[in-house]
Amino acid sequence: MRNKLKTLGEMSKETVGQNILIRSKEIPKIYSNVVTDRGEIIGKVNDIIGPKMDPHIVVKLSKNITDPKTIKNKMLFEASSNSKKREKRWKKKR
Repeated sequence: MRNKLKTLGEMSKETVGQNILIRSKEIPKIYSNVVTDRGEIIGKVNDIIGPKMDPHIVVKLSKNITDPKTIKNKMLFEASSNSKKREKRWKKKR
């Protein structure tokens, strides 16, 4: 399965409870993986807050990220798969 990467931006703030905020111009899918430019999964999109024109993305960090400051100046991406399998599963049959 090949992944497409959508640019989200850099980490803007660290919040309580293993979460970070990313200021972005793109709106990702909820619960999609967030990766670095090297392809390391750092967490999942937990929530999107703010106006549609200037969204902030709340990312729940993976357990393997012990210090959020290590990803402070790295560009972060949303990894979405090309697979239509999941989308088909949720469509209603007529």
